[in-house]
Amino acid sequence: MPSTKSRKKLGLTAVQKYELCCLRSRYPKMKLAEFALLDECPRQADGSPLPISSLSDHLKGWAAKVKEGCPQGR
Repeated sequence: MPSTKSRKKLGLTAVQKYELCCLRSRYPKMKLAEFALLDECPRQADGSPLPISSLSDHLKGWAAKVKEGCPQGR
């Protein structure tokens, strides 16, 4: 039986990652720690901000992702 502390982590969908990149395009110079606190920024299931390392991974190449447009399969 799994412990009560283990939780299933859900990743962001391709569309959510694209939307995150679009949000970043509005605040390109903002520090990630501040960016994570924006109301529009996705949160973890418990309501806390995404870890900076996760944001950094999701936002790699954000400008190119925005230029490519929204991924198909909405």
